[in-house]
Amino acid sequence: MENNRDKYLWKPNDNSSKTLTRYSLEGEHWINSIKNATSKPTTSVGDVFSFLSLLLSFTINVITFILMILVELVKWIIKVWPRKEKVEIPTFDNRPDLSNEEANELIKKANESGVIEEIDFE
Repeated sequence: MENNRDKYLWKPNDNSSKTLTRYSLEGEHWINSIKNATSKPTTSVGDVFSFLSLLLSFTINVITFILMILVELVKWIIKVWPRKEKVEIPTFDNRPDLSNEEANELIKKANESGVIEEIDFE
């Protein structure tokens, strides 16, 4: 009758000390491999929170940097953008101080030529 041991010819099946030592070494190897694979600690809660805080601070810094660039860009555009000259409309508060003679003279000139002279409001 055939033994189960005879089917595994790729490994020695005798009980010699050399074979037992090899099996013992192989068993230790497998035990160490399983222990190392299962006992590796996962990342701790502190590591996770430190990573999240670094990620959050990086995001806030990038957003702040982009906002600062946009503010400086708007300032530059306002500075460079061509403006229309401000026309000062004479009102009661900023009317020129003219005497009656000067005012009558300006009115006569305007009636004669049809052009109103420019008055310095300063």
